[in-house]
Amino acid sequence: MNTTKFFALFALIAIFAVLAACAPAPTPAPTAAPPTAAPKPTDAPKPTAVPPTAAPKPTDAPKAGGTVTVYASPQEEWVKAAMAQFTKDTGIKVDYVAIGSGEAYTRIAAEKAAPKADVWWGGTVDPHIQAKLAGLTEKYCSPNAKDIPAQYKDPECFWTGMYVGFIGFTINPNLLKQKNLPTPKVWADLIKPEYKGLIAMSDPAQSGTAYVIMATLVQKMGEDAAFKYLAALHKNITQYTKSGPGPITLVGQGEALIGINFAHDTIMFMKQGQPINYVIPEDFDGYEIGGVSLLKGGPNPAAGKALIDWTLTAKAMELAATANSFQVPTNPNAAVPKESVKVSDVKAIDYKLDWAAENRRRLVTRWTNEVGNLPK
Repeated sequence: MNTTKFFALFALIAIFAVLAACAPAPTPAPTAAPPTAAPKPTDAPKPTAVPPTAAPKPTDAPKAGGTVTVYASPQEEWVKAAMAQFTKDTGIKVDYVAIGSGEAYTRIAAEKAAPKADVWWGGTVDPHIQAKLAGLTEKYCSPNAKDIPAQYKDPECFWTGMYVGFIGFTINPNLLKQKNLPTPKVWADLIKPEYKGLIAMSDPAQSGTAYVIMATLVQKMGEDAAFKYLAALHKNITQYTKSGPGPITLVGQGEALIGINFAHDTIMFMKQGQPINYVIPEDFDGYEIGGVSLLKGGPNPAAGKALIDWTLTAKAMELAATANSFQVPTNPNAAVPKESVKVSDVKAIDYKLDWAAENRRRLVTRWTNEVGNLPK
């Protein structure tokens, strides 16, 4: 090999050596690892760790404000006093409509597609249960419901009892004495012929009070026997009123001598000076639980919940007596008015609330067809 070729070869080798030295070192291949496996069901976070979308507790609800719209079924004097105090205590304004429980249910059902109210406040609980079954009310477990005994509230939190009231016979003692008529003591007395045209009762198709009376008779006597009794009672009815307390006014004015209604309403009229008294039936009696429900889809549910919370306190329930409403409060921490009916004096039946609600439409229809249209 001549000198020229040797140096050419040497130069070429040197160039390759320099290039090799300057090139980046090859990246070492990563250690092989199995692909990340999807977590097994047991690897998933437990619900108790960090609930991703935990439902807020009642106390976590946003602060209420604005105006709450209420359909209120008790006596308006109590409603007015209660709503004024609620506004004073919370700053939330109230728009209320005073309406009987039967009418309230009809209105709420008609407004189902576009609810106009937030709370149904008071009134017999049978239609509140009916509203629950019809999807008209919203579940709300108020933190204050813990104080209310189980028999006075829905286990699923769709309604909670505010008060208990018992059926009584309102009488005008002076007029009974003038006509030489005895005071009725038991249910059978009311269908005696001497009371023809002298008894007033509300209309079961419109009044929750009247429906409780009818459902009490059906549950105690059996349905057919109860309707036979109601047909006999119909002969003695001078007027079916639109609202539960309506008969009391008629008795006080002398347009009827006997009314069938809730005794706490009679006590209210007595306190106002009406010449009336009341009798608790000696053989058996029915009762109402006055409920409060959150209406589904109402315009201000936060304010509705605030009203329910307030309503279930002992302080709120004790306000009833200051407005001449003498129901027995359901909160055991609330004082029972001295004027109220003593529970120990009542022979209350085992009133089936759910049965009464489920059969309301059928029984009212039967009463309208078989009793309400009968001649007197």
